[in-house]
Amino acid sequence: SLNRGSVKFFSDFYNSDIIVASPLGIRTIVGPLEAAQSKKSDYDFLSSIEITALDCAHIFSMQNWEHLKTVFGYLNRKPFKLRETDFSRIREWNLNDQAKFFRQTIILSRHMNLDISALFSSRNKLCNAKGGRIKIRPKLMSGTISRVVQPMRQIYQQVTCTSLAQSYDARFEYFIDNILPKVDSVVGETGRCLVFIPSYLDFVRV
Repeated sequence: SLNRGSVKFFSDFYNSDIIVASPLGIRTIVGPLEAAQSKKSDYDFLSSIEITALDCAHIFSMQNWEHLKTVFGYLNRKPFKLRETDFSRIREWNLNDQAKFFRQTIILSRHMNLDISALFSSRNKLCNAKGGRIKIRPKLMSGTISRVVQPMRQIYQQVTCTSLAQSYDARFEYFIDNILPKVDSVVGETGRCLVFIPSYLDFVRV
């Protein structure tokens, strides 16, 4: 909470001006979306959020993205309890359940992926601000692979699939059937191999 000339940490949610938390931390408090408008769920502190900032959103994509979507589903809902509400400070769009259209959402990420793009899309009702959307991309930088002292060979393999919805399963099956056996045969038990998996869901499956 912010006071005149001072900042108080770890104050109650309903007395806080700034909330710094992870999607999983908020998710454990508010519960699933199916529990909305029930006494078991406590989400009233998210009803007056005016600015939402996602720092390092690419890190969230490595975790369970459903937690983030659940938290966004609770943002700017009508409070379940009145509590100590000052009605003279309530704006008209809050009463008309239109606060989500005036919330500013800032997403910072090192790269763009399908999860972030879908969250930022105009078809998504989770980020549907009235003021529109804007994407800022830095200038492209030249790669550094040519500066590697030891030459490295890059091999690109194409995975065929019939639709975008089946691309995740096709890529996973191709990795299990074609890539992983070759790695086991070449590296063996005593060797070392680094496997980079950009998606959290693929990481769990592997």
